[in-house]
Amino acid sequence: MSLFQTKEWWSTSVGPAGVYSTTPLLVGNIDNEAPARDKIVIGTLTGELKVYHPLQREYQDSDLLLDVNLKAPILQFAIGDFTGKGAMLLAVLMPRAVRIVAVTDGPQGTLKLKDIYKHTLKRTAANMVVGRFGEAECDIVCVQSMDGALTFLKQAHEAMVRYLPAFLLPGPLSYLSTTQTIVTSDSSWKLHGYKFRVLAASTEETSSQQQQASQQVAGTSTSTTVSGKQIASAWQYNLGEEVLEIHVCNTEPQQLLVLGTSSLFWFNSDGELLHCKRLEVAPNCVWPFRLEGQRVDALLGADDGVLRVLHQRKVVWAAGGVEDPVALATIDREEVAGLVVVLDNTGRLCLSYLGTDPSLPTLQPVQRQLNHEALAEEMQSLQRTIRAAAAGQLQGPPSNTEIRISHSDLTQDAQIEPNAQEVVYTHSVTVSITAIDAVVATNIAIRVVTPSPITCDHAEVLLHDQAISAETTVDVRLAFGLVPSLAPSLLNVTLVVDYAVRGHPRSTSHVIQLPLSLVSRVHKASKQAQHKLTVITNKPPLPMKDLFPDLVAADDATPALGVGVCGTDALVSIIAAKSSGRYRVQSDDFASLAAPLATLMLALQQRHDNSDPPLQFEFHDDVPTEPYFALVDKHHDVRLALNALKIALDEAATQYRLLQKRLLTLFKDPKPVSMEQFSALLESCYHQLLALSESHEQAQ
Repeated sequence: MSLFQTKEWWSTSVGPAGVYSTTPLLVGNIDNEAPARDKIVIGTLTGELKVYHPLQREYQDSDLLLDVNLKAPILQFAIGDFTGKGAMLLAVLMPRAVRIVAVTDGPQGTLKLKDIYKHTLKRTAANMVVGRFGEAECDIVCVQSMDGALTFLKQAHEAMVRYLPAFLLPGPLSYLSTTQTIVTSDSSWKLHGYKFRVLAASTEETSSQQQQASQQVAGTSTSTTVSGKQIASAWQYNLGEEVLEIHVCNTEPQQLLVLGTSSLFWFNSDGELLHCKRLEVAPNCVWPFRLEGQRVDALLGADDGVLRVLHQRKVVWAAGGVEDPVALATIDREEVAGLVVVLDNTGRLCLSYLGTDPSLPTLQPVQRQLNHEALAEEMQSLQRTIRAAAAGQLQGPPSNTEIRISHSDLTQDAQIEPNAQEVVYTHSVTVSITAIDAVVATNIAIRVVTPSPITCDHAEVLLHDQAISAETTVDVRLAFGLVPSLAPSLLNVTLVVDYAVRGHPRSTSHVIQLPLSLVSRVHKASKQAQHKLTVITNKPPLPMKDLFPDLVAADDATPALGVGVCGTDALVSIIAAKSSGRYRVQSDDFASLAAPLATLMLALQQRHDNSDPPLQFEFHDDVPTEPYFALVDKHHDVRLALNALKIALDEAATQYRLLQKRLLTLFKDPKPVSMEQFSALLESCYHQLLALSESHEQAQ
């Protein structure tokens, strides 16, 4: 991470996130303004075309000169003289068309588009490049399609169509004007240079394979084949990695700047490697911003949010603050020259410059005189506390805190309305908060922590605008309900209260014990159960009406209680012995024993508080751990099955991808064969992939 940050000069949001191609940005004098002043052109995959002309700091409404929807995804922009009259026009590439438009003055200082001509493409376009191929009198558009065809468009006519040999996937496209070479990359990670004169000397159907591919795409057939010169690259270089961008640098002589997935390459116009720099980050885009002699300085944007400046293959400057850039460029303004234009994937367009001030946290000035004696005494006290903690002699915090928290008895209220999740809140409690003498608590925040599946109608209560003192008491009413999903394990609700005293943060907690009636309903007790726990005490047995007054009537002296856990089919029975202090908790569902057992032990502790001798608990048998270990084994088996499904899914996806590549090869086969068996294999692989995906989702 860089110590320095880019300084924002101007920024705005141009659209939603994730709707931009790899070349959505163009900077140039598209409206032929005199004196020349560059504008910023942005295109999105939703068809939005916007032109910005920022003249001062901070975004103004007048900075947006044009906002129009072309009703088709915009893949790329190019600027050039496409009519031979000297006026700069804008070429807009869409998947099935190329529009040549003139950007002219509109009403109230805005701009408008005027269509010059439009080409409808027979093939789906991937990218394009503009140049005066063959020393033409005007700029010609060369469109690369998804099937490897190069379509040359001269003014309003289609000049020629040529197919690249051994083509699978389109790569970036560029043009060296000094050597009349079209440069691109292929799926084998090689960089190729094709001479324009070789492309012009060959015919559209230089092989039967190219002829068949063109007929399948264009939907036409011919019985004659015109022989011509085979297309071969003038030079090629094996990069060993995928190419992201290719830029032509107008140095003396021209150079190529090629950005790969992990390296940056410099080539001369003859395809010879000049330099190579291995990158330590994953790059997103690059822009050559300064060309002096044979030297190329570049800006590099990466996914780590740092903008790097490269000078003679060395990183001479790095500044943070550029998150996930999609495209880079530079523009000159009257106030600041060489502003960096950054478009990121979130739709934010920013003009910034590389400042020299480090991004360091600013320290607040001390407004009061420091008492060095008090600070030294506090330091000694802290050191004593640290030594006591290291020796294990540190005592707990004092019981008296600066605020007091209490709660009323829980009441059962059937009038509480259910919320949007259909949870009925059946019990409520009032929590009272007050402060001790000479203490004023502010910025109070109460967080309610409930065990699953118990829920509260207020997960957090904020009292930032209210101060609490000894004369002030704040009452907060909380309601609790149950989400029917699984058996509860605890009935303790913890209130965490954060507050501030004289600007210093404090925190305390308070526990509320919920009744068993919140999560259960009374049923007839059962003598038989699969799981049994016997609790032995040293006190005489108590009737159920004294232990569970919220579930048993006062005139009921039964020694047994049956409760059905809400949200499950489990029945839990609590049976007290007639003479000895034994209590048996049993159920067919092992997990449902937790809440009734904890409530029973808490009720016994409250009834025998301060008794002599003190209450003691013993368990007659060992705790049955078989259900717990069965769940652990089941979880382990599911994890193993999930890993096996993931491996099988990866293998099926790889197989499906190989079948798709093989299908593309069969489409270009000069001797077509039957596709029935291959189609059945592809369909079977597809269904297998879907079945594995569903199984993987269910296992998760």
